[in-house]
Amino acid sequence: MLGPNDAKQKIAEALRKQLLESIDAKHLKVYCKSYFKRWFRHLRQKNWYSIRTPWFFWVNGQYAFGLLANHTPEDLKALYQFYDRVLFLFRRKLFCFDKPDMLIHAYVVLMLYLNDHKHKYKALIQAARDYIILEARDNSGLVPYRSGDDDFYVDTVGMITAFCYEYSRSFQDNELKVLADQQLEYLIERSEAAGAVLPCHVYHLNTGESNGPNTWGRGAGWYLLGLIEGAVNSPFQFGSAYNRAILYVFKQQDAQGFLYDDLQEKNHIDTSITSMAAYALAKGLKNGLVVPEEAALLKEKLLHAVEALLSSVDEFGHVLNSSGECIDVGQYSTKFGNYFSQGYTLATLSIMQHLSY
Repeated sequence: MLGPNDAKQKIAEALRKQLLESIDAKHLKVYCKSYFKRWFRHLRQKNWYSIRTPWFFWVNGQYAFGLLANHTPEDLKALYQFYDRVLFLFRRKLFCFDKPDMLIHAYVVLMLYLNDHKHKYKALIQAARDYIILEARDNSGLVPYRSGDDDFYVDTVGMITAFCYEYSRSFQDNELKVLADQQLEYLIERSEAAGAVLPCHVYHLNTGESNGPNTWGRGAGWYLLGLIEGAVNSPFQFGSAYNRAILYVFKQQDAQGFLYDDLQEKNHIDTSITSMAAYALAKGLKNGLVVPEEAALLKEKLLHAVEALLSSVDEFGHVLNSSGECIDVGQYSTKFGNYFSQGYTLATLSIMQHLSY
């Protein structure tokens, strides 16, 4: 098994390559040609600009998130190369924000802008902000997973909250903070109303019905990623919900340190939920958000989770043992591969060096 430092280096090397290949500069002309064909086909439709963009999704979003957390010069160079390509597409109207997946990228771009004053990225940041505001206004303050739908996914809170809170803090724009709070409050209220700690996968806003269980592993991961951002920014408002959820999830940890694709049935070990939960716990410990009486136990569980993740890193830096299942709602395409946990694993390892035991 690789040690933490070796694993960090291997994972970062793999992520830099995977991120840059997800928008390969050599193929941009081919992409543009294909996109222009679709553009002309939809020229008379008002919504041509919202045709789904194939280069931006949550998988390469978490690649970028992990590299940002690792923050070496090599990581930053790869991130600049990647987002320069994104900016190229955006300026030619070949890209727009049209789903929450993209807001993971928006957070990374925002942090690059704030840290290195890359003012050319401000147009991307503003476009992300405008997308959130528009979607929320059309859906009673909640951001649906797809424009035009009334389905609110638990995934959304893990994808948009970091951007919303950081944007509000940096630009004194309270509207995005209020919206981020509202996404979390909705899920907390629905969970408590059902007598549960975790929310279901999908809520249909028009009917109030839900779909998918509240035991889906990566769904719990998205929820924890949202909650930790809420708790960091508003500890009195979200600290209790964060602690309830983090304790509940880590009670499901197995003897090897893994969490499962289904937390209750424990049908398949899953490094995606393991890495997401480990990151949320590590950040909670770093920020003093874990209740003191549980801190010692949760530190042990975090170390155990990190051991499980390290045992899943192969010689190429890929974090294996990640399930693609999206229980009772759909299944992610296998074309994304088995790398749903690399970014949050790298981010977790990057936080660990700042924790004392």
